[in-house]
Amino acid sequence: MILRSLFLFVACALSSTALALNEQNTALLNAAHADMKDLQVIGDDFIANTGSDGFLIFRDVEMSRDQACGIELDIEFKSAMPRPGIFEIFWRSAEQGFSEQRKAFVIINQSHTQARQRFMIPLCKLYHYSGNLNQPERQSIINALRFDYPTNKEIALRFHSIRLIDAETMNGQLQQSEPEIVILEPYERVSARSFASFDVALPKLYFAYEEGLQRISQDKPFLVVWLVMIAGLIVPMLRSVLRKERL
Repeated sequence: MILRSLFLFVACALSSTALALNEQNTALLNAAHADMKDLQVIGDDFIANTGSDGFLIFRDVEMSRDQACGIELDIEFKSAMPRPGIFEIFWRSAEQGFSEQRKAFVIINQSHTQARQRFMIPLCKLYHYSGNLNQPERQSIINALRFDYPTNKEIALRFHSIRLIDAETMNGQLQQSEPEIVILEPYERVSARSFASFDVALPKLYFAYEEGLQRISQDKPFLVVWLVMIAGLIVPMLRSVLRKERL
């Protein structure tokens, strides 16, 4: 827990702001900073996808990455999903648009879709979101976020609230381990070469180890995947050290 707090503190600072969203989806969709594609509002303010590429874009965010350290979602599913679903979060700045290099994906378990649920996504754990201080473009102001529905599911969601939270608020929630909040682990694709740098490999190794310990007792098949993932993180580090010794 101390290491987690340290990583979050270093990555982010201390300010709290919320997306100016109303609890009614109609107000959200009519707001100047929100767009949607392949989505439609149905009964009881649920937003359903009408195609395989449905997403919401929240524009005019204009927040620093320390202010937008995490996303807190209060979501209700019209019908529970029969299987886990993969949701994607994209971000962009004035200099860089939405792309595969600027996204994360989270997995929502079907058991968390049976009733209204609060989720939290710690974006600032991601290397491409707030890592690598030598690349200032990864520290620029966030001016828009995009929330993508799963491509292979027909679902309808009601967003009771969506807000961005700062590092201090998010870190407090993580330490308190509030049972009513489900932490969605964000995943990203990082090039193998990047793992030769310890500022990338060490946080990823720690977070992978932490996530694995939490899931081993609940998901036995995950144990094999977890061990392979840990090995995949350690091997590039060892190869980098051995390469330097040869030189």
